[in-house]
Amino acid sequence: MDLTLLPAVATISAPEVIGHLTSLLDLANYGLKLAKSLSSGDSAHKKLVEMFEKNEGIAQAYPRTLSPRLGARHIELVLLAFGQAFKRAWAGWDRYAQPLRAEKWYDCFITGHDEAARQRQITIALSAALSMPELTTAAESSTPALDPMSDFLGSPIGTPFYRRLWDAFTQPIKTIDADFLEPLISLNGVQRHRFERDFCQAVEEALASQTGQELRAAMMGIAKDKVTEFRRLLLRDMANWGRRHVFGNVAHHQGLPAMPLEEMYVEPLAVFKKETAAPVRSLVHRLIREHKIVVVTADFGHGKSLTARHLTRDWAKDFLASSDGISLDRVLPVFVKCAEDLKSGQLELTDLVAKAHKRAADQLGIPIRSKDNACKLPEAEQATIYLLDGLDEVLLSPNEVESLFDKLREEATDKHRMVVFSRPAAIPKREYLKKHDIPTIELQPFADPQIDAWLTRWNRLSMRPPVTITNGDLRSLARTPILLFMIAHSWDEHRAHGPLNRAAIYEQFFRQIAKGKAEQDSDEHKLIREASDELKDRLVVLRLLDSASEPVDAMLWLLARVAWRGHCLEQQDRRLNSYEVQKILRDELKLDNPNIERTVRIGLLVAIQADVHDEEHEILFGHKSFREYLVGRFWLNMIISSSEVPPRDGMRLTCEKLLMDGRLLGDREDKSFDFLVELLGQSSEDKRVAAFRWAQASFDSEDLEGRTLSEDRWYRVREAALSIGSHCLARTGLTISKPLALRSLLASLFFHRYLADIRAPFVNLSGAELWRASIVDADLKEANLSGARLNFANLSGANLSGTNLSRAKLIAAQCVGADLSGADLSGAVLSGAQFIGVNLRGAQFTGAQLVGINLEGTDMTGVIGFCPPMSDLATSGAEPGASPSSGDQSSTIDMLDDA
Repeated sequence: MDLTLLPAVATISAPEVIGHLTSLLDLANYGLKLAKSLSSGDSAHKKLVEMFEKNEGIAQAYPRTLSPRLGARHIELVLLAFGQAFKRAWAGWDRYAQPLRAEKWYDCFITGHDEAARQRQITIALSAALSMPELTTAAESSTPALDPMSDFLGSPIGTPFYRRLWDAFTQPIKTIDADFLEPLISLNGVQRHRFERDFCQAVEEALASQTGQELRAAMMGIAKDKVTEFRRLLLRDMANWGRRHVFGNVAHHQGLPAMPLEEMYVEPLAVFKKETAAPVRSLVHRLIREHKIVVVTADFGHGKSLTARHLTRDWAKDFLASSDGISLDRVLPVFVKCAEDLKSGQLELTDLVAKAHKRAADQLGIPIRSKDNACKLPEAEQATIYLLDGLDEVLLSPNEVESLFDKLREEATDKHRMVVFSRPAAIPKREYLKKHDIPTIELQPFADPQIDAWLTRWNRLSMRPPVTITNGDLRSLARTPILLFMIAHSWDEHRAHGPLNRAAIYEQFFRQIAKGKAEQDSDEHKLIREASDELKDRLVVLRLLDSASEPVDAMLWLLARVAWRGHCLEQQDRRLNSYEVQKILRDELKLDNPNIERTVRIGLLVAIQADVHDEEHEILFGHKSFREYLVGRFWLNMIISSSEVPPRDGMRLTCEKLLMDGRLLGDREDKSFDFLVELLGQSSEDKRVAAFRWAQASFDSEDLEGRTLSEDRWYRVREAALSIGSHCLARTGLTISKPLALRSLLASLFFHRYLADIRAPFVNLSGAELWRASIVDADLKEANLSGARLNFANLSGANLSGTNLSRAKLIAAQCVGADLSGADLSGAVLSGAQFIGVNLRGAQFTGAQLVGINLEGTDMTGVIGFCPPMSDLATSGAEPGASPSSGDQSSTIDMLDDA
């Protein structure tokens, strides 16, 4: 049956009203419309209100008890949801499939019709739906009037405006001057069912958004059973969490691509006891049936909160799916956000739930008091799961944590159960959990399939060039989900500037840790923020931070300081624990106020996942590279701070004293120095110049820290400074003007039984006295060693490629396996030197003295001016040069005399 549009339409549906309704069908901006309240002041909305005031058109089908303002708002909400369902249905129809090529939504599906005509058909369809009253059949005439709001939103497809929209979009329409024989929508039974399902879901989403704020408040105001109505409103909101952004649980996030929870969430695996790892949600479901309280733990960025929200959403959707939405056996989820709802000294579950419900009501725009019945615990007979997310975000003492769990156990029953999400640092001790049969589930890092699944989702949703992580180091980082996000988010930026930089990724990561939350989250970790505020004030007083610094910089500074302390203790075969942290705060930073010291200490320990209960518990950093990065960052902090003050300034002495606690170098497996080099590379030119000057001054200073060599620790700083100086400025190293300066460092290292660790390309060691020096595996690429005395020195494994060794003396020097490719050895004295397995490609030997040199296994490709004595060729296996050496050959005694 065709719809015939009456002339009265023109008087009821003013053009601006139709334009307003058409804009609500702007499908591309659906999510944006949900994120903010629809305007109540524009003329189009006022005309909709006026239509209800005059009881015209579709308003005649609404109850007269409904306020005109809410009637108008209901029409807007229904149309918004209808447009979303229309979009989803159309997206799967080959009949209307057409590339997006225009800004307007209706251009997306027009095919075989003039676009202007199709646009007119939509306008007329909206006019028809708005203008014509709902006509009841004889069977419906005795049906009681709809409850003004609850029935409307309880059964969205039964509302008058939806029914008129359906008719207008699925039937041909005739007007005075045009016939539209083809309807806008043509669906079979299965497609219609899907359309109605999508429409109802969109209504729930719109009702839970800013757009539905007025309607939510109205529903609570007129509901007969306010507790049930409030519960349904909360459940509607929770059921839509899957469409919220993974960061901040908001509809949209400025600066980030769309990342809805239900599409981005890759379920972590989790471990219970020594069982095989299993998907965390199935593990929670299993254990919560067997235990009244379950704890889920994980370090920062592993997906605790996302899992808590996903579980909440699942239970809410399941509850709403019951036939009447009211069931004692279906699980009712109650979500408690500990940072907002849990306070020290207020640990009763009744208090937590009242605050959680009050907070949720405020966010939904529902006027309610925390003492109202709607904010009380669900009935004892109601199956309920309380999800407490972020217990670690509240400053509780160990006794308070156990007290909280005692109170949870008192409230727990077969019907009322709890799942607690926290970092390991903030849960009761293992003995307590074991005693009271509280299982602990530990989230695991991502495996390769999870990394790939996450990247597939990201590549589909981000609308950016695809991210593919094949690099082994990056893939290792990506096992931590938050790091995986940071890699993907910064992929384009780093691709434009070369390979992805580890230090840049770690800097982002630790700034998040120092905040206690991902930067994209709208919330902050209040415990860590409070600690950071206190700490910043102290560091500014000590001139270790600038007053313009942010609190996050203070926590980052302390994280790096603690990491350096852990690095130094490990070199002494000791372990970092809470007591060592306490000493840093009290002795170094002079945080004498016990309350402030405790706040900072616990805030720090929570940030690095440490046990706040046990002073002897070893503090780890989750991954060895995490500590290495922080150590590199600490050195950069100290270098920059020291370079900004005079040499004898008290603050500079403090910084230098801290650096003397351990060796930055010495362990080739440790990457702390590599991170420092990367951080220097990211620093401004001014800071790099300042770091170079600091390195030069520090190496040049040969004063002992103590009275004797055995008491000295300054050599540790000099060793690092020599290498740091080569990585501040392009192709520039320190200039060592004192011939014995490096030898004095080597003497200190020898005294303390250490091998030198030299990573100083481009360093100028011209004329250095290094007789019998041991600089095995040194990196002296393109250094200047002209005229240096290296007789009997051990340079095995050293990188001397491109190095200037002209006129240097290497009599009997050990250079086994060294790289001397492209080195300048012209005029050098190499008599008796052991060049076994050396790379000499392209080296310059003009005028070099080569008596007795051992070249076994040496690569001589492209050498220049190599003229050993003929008597040596038989033993060396080297090819003769163009002519024999013209100089007299020295005896062994001559060599030693020359040395």
